[in-house]
Amino acid sequence: MASSIIVNDLFSTVQVNLKAKTAALDKAITDYMDRNMQDLTAVGPMKMILFTESDKEVVFNCIGVDKKIINRTTKSVKITWGTNVSKPINIALVLAIRYYKMNKNTKMANKCLMYLVMAMYPTLFYNFWKFQPNEDIMRYTMNNLTNKYKIKQLGNLYLALSDTATVSDRTYEDNLLRGTDEDIRYYIQALNTRIRSFLRKIANEFYKNEREKNYMSDEYDDPDPEHYKEVNSTAYSVDVTTNAVASKLMNGPDMKIVDMAAKTCQVSRNELRNYLNRMIISTNMEDIKVIISSILYLYLYDAKNNKTEIRTNKFLLYCLEMYKKSNTSDENIIRIKKILDKWLEELGAYKKTQRLATINNFRRAIFTFFVFTIMANA
Repeated sequence: MASSIIVNDLFSTVQVNLKAKTAALDKAITDYMDRNMQDLTAVGPMKMILFTESDKEVVFNCIGVDKKIINRTTKSVKITWGTNVSKPINIALVLAIRYYKMNKNTKMANKCLMYLVMAMYPTLFYNFWKFQPNEDIMRYTMNNLTNKYKIKQLGNLYLALSDTATVSDRTYEDNLLRGTDEDIRYYIQALNTRIRSFLRKIANEFYKNEREKNYMSDEYDDPDPEHYKEVNSTAYSVDVTTNAVASKLMNGPDMKIVDMAAKTCQVSRNELRNYLNRMIISTNMEDIKVIISSILYLYLYDAKNNKTEIRTNKFLLYCLEMYKKSNTSDENIIRIKKILDKWLEELGAYKKTQRLATINNFRRAIFTFFVFTIMANA
């Protein structure tokens, strides 16, 4: 019979502590992601992203189990762990993920999953890049990957890591909930293996380009399509900004921005919060990126504005005026409004009220939330 020593010895303590300390853990993970978001939203693995002892300690404090106790418990389990699997921080975060899944808290389960990825990341990164990789070669590598690479499809490191982790979590969720010692090992090992494989594929292409002296230069302007392309284009700006904002939203909506949007559009703060929380958890991230990129494309390309103005009232006023346009043939505006309508339908807004004015106000409030979010994170 399979042993369940880890769950039997530690999980009850984790349950008691996380009931009281979820807010503290949520804040710690959000703060960590915010500090590192610039590197995480890069087009590829440009830098080693550190995960310090203090970043680990906050988890042990929140679950109420010291790392020495976790170490002692894992050593008593008679299975082959592997050095990168049995680290106390891995066990601690997996127990937290299990707790949040059992309590149907998808948001915190996902945040802890991404924190687990970041706990693993420095060691895995160092396996392939002992020193910081050359940025020009890495950018060339990312630019020339085919769409079979997840990072090329999704646009930045954070989204690719998150997607890799989500696939692994979905595959081994039943193991985690069952909770034998072998199940916990499988869950951690599978995630570690997938992140390692993800980085190895990029490293293979990177070192090939290094050998062939391929690199991307921002200043290169030769029109020959076989040569390096100018990266400071509007399309590039839209792409980079879209991915940065979408990545930020994966941590959930900023409640201060939700309140601002609700007040601006005169809708219930609580209802708008509920709609946005449910939307971001359940919706296809591609729809969110379409909304963001369409807004940016209209402002930067159609209106010929500068990216440096996105954080100003000029951007806000432009977006609010643009939203008012009816009978428009502009594909970006039509696309934005179609997605907003689809979300309101899926969220049940039409069932809750038949008043057209109320529905229109909520549609505008969701749009305004995206505008404010872009302004805060561009």
